[in-house]
Amino acid sequence: MSSPYCHYTSGPQPLTTIDMIRRMVGDVDTSVNGSDMAENSFLLADNDIQAFLDYSSQDVYLTASRLCLALAASNLIQSRAIKLGQFQSSHEAEEYWMTLSQRYQDISNMSALPVDSAVAWTETEMPKLLIYKALRGDSN
Repeated sequence: MSSPYCHYTSGPQPLTTIDMIRRMVGDVDTSVNGSDMAENSFLLADNDIQAFLDYSSQDVYLTASRLCLALAASNLIQSRAIKLGQFQSSHEAEEYWMTLSQRYQDISNMSALPVDSAVAWTETEMPKLLIYKALRGDSN
């Protein structure tokens, strides 16, 4: 059966962005035998993940954060995840996805900082640091 998610020829294939996000939020293959990658063997459809990715300006971590919030808020998805054995209770599922959401939000916020902000800070603060060093009598 042809897989709509990963097309393997020979050897390992790189993950698509959708596959990576799916793994980040813990949406794993829940088919009975593990080889049937039917659309209904995942909690989220590819087009749902893509919609969140588009809404998040292609930021993978922000997408994962928002999807985790959506998963935590969905009683239907929580019930399905419990039925499939991913969680023991709705509370456990909600707590898991809320924690992941916060982690991914933090990572997304960190990656949004301009790379040169640390350099700019160092350049403006270096003269002050040198003055304080001289006042302390530090010769190192």
